Amino acid sequence: MISLTAVGAAGSAGEYYAKDNYYLASELEDGSQWIGDGARSLGLEGRVETAAFTAALEGRLRDGSVIDAARGEHRPGLDMTFSAPKSVSLLALVGRDDRIVEAFRDSVRETLAWAERNLIEAKVWDPQSKRQIAEKTGNMVAAGF
Repeated sequence: MISLTAVGAAGSAGEYYAKDNYYLASELEDGSQWIGDGARSLGLEGRVETAAFTAALEGRLRDGSVIDAARGEHRPGLDMTFSAPKSVSLLALVGRDDRIVEAFRDSVRETLAWAERNLIEAKVWDPQSKRQIAEKTGNMVAAGF
């Protein structure tokens, strides 16, 4: 199952993800990774560090540029939680079956790759119609934990 939740204001979002090291506790941070062509093109590779993660949520890029929100509507991101059915989780974790864990990780990777190819888009200004339109980019910036 995939649960989707819009990330609220960037400032509070950064605090939420860092709160009590919920997502960035040492064992999770060590297993974290940047995902997507957009992340690679921004130089975000390898382990996800708290400061870089918060900056990305706020729209601050590593080169010093800032992504301005149209009409002040900054949308930091989307929280996607991938969950296996409880019976699968029990088999994998209680039964210590690493094949199931790896199959689940593979399914998440494939789902994110499909989303990057088919769903990721940005709003761009169309001078002809004088309005913003959605344009598929194929450039996802994601942090996996």
